[in-house]
Amino acid sequence: MAQLLNHICGHQLPLIKLLKAKQDRHLPHALLFSGPAGIGKKKVALALAQTLLCEKSYPACGECDDCINTEYENSQHVLFIQPDGLYIKSESIRQISKFISLQSFAPARVIIIDPADRMNLSSANSLLKILEEPPPNVYFILISSHLSALPVTIRSRVQILRFQPLKMEDLYTIIERNQKEKLEQKEPGKKKKDKKNEKGTLFSPLENHWMIRASHGSMNNLEKWWENKELRDQALKLLKESIT
Repeated sequence: MAQLLNHICGHQLPLIKLLKAKQDRHLPHALLFSGPAGIGKKKVALALAQTLLCEKSYPACGECDDCINTEYENSQHVLFIQPDGLYIKSESIRQISKFISLQSFAPARVIIIDPADRMNLSSANSLLKILEEPPPNVYFILISSHLSALPVTIRSRVQILRFQPLKMEDLYTIIERNQKEKLEQKEPGKKKKDKKNEKGTLFSPLENHWMIRASHGSMNNLEKWWENKELRDQALKLLKESIT
C-alpha cells in the first residue's frame, strides 16, 4: 500500500504541473506523457489516477480501497488499454466507449493507454472521435516513448508533458530503496551483511555506480541489471580489468 507520489523519483516539473492543474481544477481531460522508455511515466500516471480517485485526502491517502486498487492496477475506475499483439486495435478503443457509458459514482474515471504510439490508424481515428467530445470527469492519459509515431490529429487533442531520463541521484535513490526492501525481505527488522559489503547493502559502491551508468537514465534498464547477476558479474569483471 502506498501513496505513489511519494515513491516517484525525479520528474518534479511534470508532477508540479499536474498537481497544480488538479488543485486549480484545470486538469486537461487528455494528457500525453512523452519521454524515453522505462523512466517511470506509467508510475506517474498511476499516481495521478490515485489523486483523482481518492476521496479521503489530497493528493491521495494511499490506504483507501481506491488507492490500493489503483496501485495494483485493479481499480474498476481505471481502464488500461494495451497492445493486442503488435498494435492497439479498434476493438480495444471500443472498450473505452463501453467503459465511459457505464454509470459511475466515482469522482473520476481514468483511461491509461500505454504505449499509445502502438495504435493503428483505425484505432487512432476511433480514439480521436472520443477525444473530440470528452465526457465529464473522464481523464485520458496516453503514454509514449515515440511521440512522432502518433498522428498529428491525436497530438493536437492532448496536452503533452515531456519526461526526461532519470538523473544519477534519482537512480541512486531507487537503488537504495530497492536494497532496503530486499534486505528487509531476507531478514525483517535487520540489516543483512554479506562478504562483499559490511554496511548492510546488497551491492558494492562500484556495482551501484556501474549499474547506474549502464542504465542510461532508465529505471527499467536499472532493474534488468539488478536482476541479472550473471550478466552483471561479467560486465563488472570487464570493468575492473579495464581500470587496473
